[in-house]
Amino acid sequence: MTEIKTAITVGLNPSTTLFEEAKQWSQQLQVPLLKRTHGDSLDILLAEHNLEALIIITRQGIQIYSAAGLLRFHPGMAELRIRELLRGGKDNFVEALKLKQGMKILDCTLGLGADAIVASHIVGASGMVVGLEAILPIWLLTSHGFKTYESKTAEINMAMRTITTLHDNAANYLLNAPKDSFDVVYFDPMFKQPVQTSSNFTPMRKIACHDELTLAMIEKALQVAPLVVVKERDADFFNNLLITEIKGGKYSRVKYGIRRR
Repeated sequence: MTEIKTAITVGLNPSTTLFEEAKQWSQQLQVPLLKRTHGDSLDILLAEHNLEALIIITRQGIQIYSAAGLLRFHPGMAELRIRELLRGGKDNFVEALKLKQGMKILDCTLGLGADAIVASHIVGASGMVVGLEAILPIWLLTSHGFKTYESKTAEINMAMRTITTLHDNAANYLLNAPKDSFDVVYFDPMFKQPVQTSSNFTPMRKIACHDELTLAMIEKALQVAPLVVVKERDADFFNNLLITEIKGGKYSRVKYGIRRR
């Protein structure tokens, strides 16, 4: 599995309770706990311990720090998208996956979970959304965020609370998943050329999983579900995966490639 070198620390001037929480996470995740006895900066901790990321336990919740900056959990565009759906609007992702109540969805590239939240809202309590995240700090940030983030919209909170998150990568999970255990398998690989306006995701991109999505993984996913959907912007990328059916908004750069069994 793709992993990055990670440790846990606490915010400055932590309470005893906060430090105990950090200790528990350190033991549970089996990553080292670093004390900030001299008020060491996060950059110093990264450099001294040759780390790619720090999990920070703070009074405001769990945060992730890397050389690209600080990353906090937020449902992002999922909030606006669900509110639009509640008003009777449409969503390109929902239409590409043909989401309906009661469906079982596997999100192979969870990240901060915006698409998983929207999917969970649509499939409801009778459905199921499972999200895979290969990078440990991102998995922790998102899974903890799903449990603790409070939106002003009750439907968004409900959608987050019912998502199952797993620290695993797609290749490994698909290898062991039973045939037809899901209705849709979804991939949102990291764009090769980042969207420049998405500056909030710079810290995310720095530590995210950049494993290649291969044709073999698509073929395996088609055993797990009759429908596989891939989000991208590059037509050549779709061609390499033998994807010929493409959906998406007329004016949107983002498209959804469809493979059916």
